[in-house]
Amino acid sequence: MKRIDRNPERFEVIDLFEAMARKRGLKLNDPSSHKSFIDSVSNSLNSSKDNPIILHGRRVESMFEYVVAGLGNSILIKREDSGDVCAADPEIRPPDFRIVLDGGAEIFVEVKNCHKADPKYRFSFKSSYLSALSKYATILGRDLYIAIFWSSLRKWTLIRPASLILTERPSISFLEAFKKNEMSLLGDVMVGTTPPLSLRIVADPSKPRDVAQDEDCTFTIGSVDLYCNGMRIEDSLEQTLAFYFMRNSDWHIEDAKAKLEEDLLVYLEYVAEPQEPVPNQGFQILGFLSEMISRSYNDITAESGEIQQLSPSAAPGSLGIAIPKGYKGKHFPLWIFRIKPK
Repeated sequence: MKRIDRNPERFEVIDLFEAMARKRGLKLNDPSSHKSFIDSVSNSLNSSKDNPIILHGRRVESMFEYVVAGLGNSILIKREDSGDVCAADPEIRPPDFRIVLDGGAEIFVEVKNCHKADPKYRFSFKSSYLSALSKYATILGRDLYIAIFWSSLRKWTLIRPASLILTERPSISFLEAFKKNEMSLLGDVMVGTTPPLSLRIVADPSKPRDVAQDEDCTFTIGSVDLYCNGMRIEDSLEQTLAFYFMRNSDWHIEDAKAKLEEDLLVYLEYVAEPQEPVPNQGFQILGFLSEMISRSYNDITAESGEIQQLSPSAAPGSLGIAIPKGYKGKHFPLWIFRIKPK
């Protein structure tokens, strides 16, 4: 899935000027109006970039777009809350996204970020806020969902407003949201495989590869191989899947270890294993695909922990991985769990 180029420098700047002109009486042919517009935009940008609530909220919205595109069960994603809306009922609010699923069904999704680490913490909403969203969805005859990114837990949940506990401020905890989670609607699955996963950088035996004590080892790469549970992965699709999961799952990757034979380098190996393996189980969980896309998104936009970009320049669908239907691995087995809401 790729983003459609809208040429924002040409069209959206004039749209913004028009919106501000209606409020402030700015004129297109007035130089002072031009200066007022530019000053306002500059002040707004400076204020917003220093506001962590605005930055994190906006970035999570963009992350969700990449998650949906990467999960591969949608054919169109559109920001619904951009542009003017004229309505007979002023008490309506467009949700963040309109999503057309692979089968043609359309849904609306409002995206929220919760940074609390306590899974029992109750994330709440104003009743008037939910009502305004629901009115908009009802007018257009579409179902409304709420996507919450529990950032400290690195998990996404997708729920219907009816799943909220209705009090003065409707709310839900992560544990409750996980039971009602409908991320599978967007193509999300939990995957597992047999550890360890390893990447071997094999030295070319026909070239120098001596390892002298306290000296550098210069060698030529002969091949780069991937292994699953000690078995070499030969199929190109399986290699792509294994490398993606090794790089983006939450399995721990050890520092490279060298395999030597009589002071000659055979290979360097990076090994990925689950941090807390479940005993007496034939496989270990790698995580949800949505988690992996989000982790990759974070690595690009906030590599050092500080937000550098709100969204990557890469195409939205590029951060995901497609697991073919009916996949049967020869040397890279996968356990795939599609979790339905309770």
